[in-house]
Amino acid sequence: MAVSPIGGIPGLPGVNPATAARSITAPAGATSGPSSFAQLVGSLVQDSNAQHAQSDHSVQQLMAGETDNLHDVVLDAAKADLSFRLLVEIRNKLLDAYQEIMRMQV
Repeated sequence: MAVSPIGGIPGLPGVNPATAARSITAPAGATSGPSSFAQLVGSLVQDSNAQHAQSDHSVQQLMAGETDNLHDVVLDAAKADLSFRLLVEIRNKLLDAYQEIMRMQV
């Protein structure tokens, strides 16, 4: 039984699941320096915020009777929830890494 590879995660440029286990690549067009990580985190926050706004807009349209497609509304809400959970997990991992570094003895 052959298993096909999954696609990349939207909002994370430069992450290829086929090569992620072998090496970590920088995002496409990223410059080497302190601002590239900040730009990556900033773009993740902006994408999560945009998906949340889209979800809110879809719910408002459903409540106003402008749309009757419940499937799309639930799908938008699920995307926003997943995006937010990914952002929270990244934050948690960064905090854990920071705390581990602070516990190191010099």
